[in-house]
This record gives sequence, C-alpha cells and structure tokens, in this order.
Amino acid sequence: MNKTTLFEPLMFGRVSIFIYVVGLFLSLNSGSVLGSVLFIDYGVTVDQAKQIEKSIAAIFLILGFISLMPKIWYGIPLIGIGAFIFAYLTQDFGGGFFTKWSLISQSPRYLLPFGLVFLTFENTKKIGVQLFRIGVVLVFFIHGLESLQSHPYFAEYILNSFEYLGIPIYEDQALLMLKIIGGIDILVAALVLFSPSVFIYAWASIWVLITFVIRFLSFGWLMHKEVLLRWPNLVLPLILLSIMLIEEKRKNNESVFQL
Repeated sequence: MNKTTLFEPLMFGRVSIFIYVVGLFLSLNSGSVLGSVLFIDYGVTVDQAKQIEKSIAAIFLILGFISLMPKIWYGIPLIGIGAFIFAYLTQDFGGGFFTKWSLISQSPRYLLPFGLVFLTFENTKKIGVQLFRIGVVLVFFIHGLESLQSHPYFAEYILNSFEYLGIPIYEDQALLMLKIIGGIDILVAALVLFSPSVFIYAWASIWVLITFVIRFLSFGWLMHKEVLLRWPNLVLPLILLSIMLIEEKRKNNESVFQL
C-alpha cells in the first residue's frame, strides 16, 4: 500500500474520530459518568462537576478538529487515551446493565485512534490493522455474549423496532432472536480473528449499521448521541474492508503485469 491508496482509509478514520468526538462532546455537555464520579467520589459540587465536564468536552472538540488535519497526528492518541479513561469510568462507576464489560464493549472507541496512528506510518501499518481487528473481535464477542445472556436493552430494541414496523412480537420471541443474534456475533468475532475476509468485514459493517437503525426505530432521534459514540464500531470493519480490497486490487494488478 502506498500513500495514495492509504489516503482514503486514513482520512475516513480521521473524520470518524471527529464524529465520535462530537458524540462525546454532546454526552459530556448533557451529563456523563464523569460528573457522577466527581460528585459522589470526590465531593465536587454539581455545578462544578458540570463545568469540568463542559471544559473537557471543549478540549476534546478542539482535539477532534485537529485530528481532521492530515499532517497533524499528535491529537489523535490523546483522544484514544480519553476514550479509554471514559470506558474505564463507565466500567467501574456506570452502574448499568453489563457496564462491568465496558472496557471491552467500548474498545473500538480507543482502538480506532491508536490504530489510526500506527496505520499512518509505513513501518507500523501492520500493527494498526491488528488493533482494528482486535477491536472488531472484542466488540462482536462481548455483544454476542451480552445477547446470549438476554441483555434487557437489546431485547427492548427488538421489541420496540417490531412495534414501530407494526409487526406483533412477544417477549419470548424477542429473546430467542437475541440468542440467535448473539451466536452469530460470536461467530463473526471468531471469523475475524482466525479467517478474516472481504465478506466477513462487509457483514460486520452492515450489521453495525443495522443496529444503528434499530436504535433510531426504538427511541427516535434521541439516540443520536449513542450512535455517534458507537460510530467507531462501524468504522473499524469498514477500514479493514477497504484495506483488504486495496490489497486485493494491488495484487491483481501485479499479476496482470507479470503476465
């Protein structure tokens, strides 16, 4: 791969980091786990906690704009570090369903920036690709596991989506569908880990896009922050797909010239 062929995946990655940052900005401004930690564990007043959240949100937004500049990369790992910290806080202080696995389920949010930095440089591209693969494996595996354990939010998404479409469905049917989906997700994780292909990356991308649609069908445009925060879930398989297609095209061109 040369600089020209890598331009599109790299630029798409930078734009996607900015999209995630916008979601983080909106989340921090509307109240996040960080505010709860500051208030409950550190005795910061509610107003002070909100101000700290807004200040951090502004810093991330600036870093997001910097990440859009092709020749400047140093802001990208800072976004990755921030995403990792928020995943850790959610895991330890989130208090919601399955938040104990947040470091895994949110891994694309910090592996996208870290992987993109490695992908930027010629001698570390392979590390970037492997980080992206790890992110896809982790997010599909953990969501598959959550589905097999009948995650109540996932079941609610299915019920609400079918209700929106005017199709009657019972809770036990939704839970059965959830277990089937969970099995497929774990299969996808295994295939990405042991036998990655254009088809499996395409399927992973399409499925993540479908989950975004399901969120909107379930709760309307109020889910826009949740979708923006989960944008890296879609980006990782898409970039891997584009890189694999670029590689296949390059190999085909080389074989033609050899003939």
